[in-house]
Amino acid sequence: IFTYENETGYSEKTISLREIGITIADATSDPHSFSIRWLQTVFMIMSIAVPLCSPFVYIILYLTPMTVIMQKNVLFLAEIISAWNAIDVLALSVVMSVWQIPKIGTGLIETGCSECFIINSRLKWTFVFTAVGSASHMACCYYLNIIANRTLHRTKIKNPSQ
Repeated sequence: IFTYENETGYSEKTISLREIGITIADATSDPHSFSIRWLQTVFMIMSIAVPLCSPFVYIILYLTPMTVIMQKNVLFLAEIISAWNAIDVLALSVVMSVWQIPKIGTGLIETGCSECFIINSRLKWTFVFTAVGSASHMACCYYLNIIANRTLHRTKIKNPSQ
């Protein structure tokens, strides 16, 4: 939540991942350019789609009977998805931005009228879901990748023809 004061009093603005992705274009002079649309697409993929796809890839990897070659390919896909997941980076950047926005805003405003504007930011309690979710997602992906690599390596030693 970002809080700011205007002529009618204090106002709050709640920002979600979807809103951030959609409003990226509003911050540019050419919102319909290919590069801006590409940036929006990559943001949505890395912060929303990839973290949602990751558990399904691990479910397939661990619960579906496969040949060793197929397991190797699905594990490779799981590692790529885990590497392209940016929800943990986004969670950390939210915490840092909430901490820094009042400092930056106050520094910009202190050009003669520091009482004219009050800039404040805070995290909603629901950010706990994002923080815990991103931390557990990162830990689970790491753990599942290690277990799958060890298992696949043991299988290749037992059956070198596969």
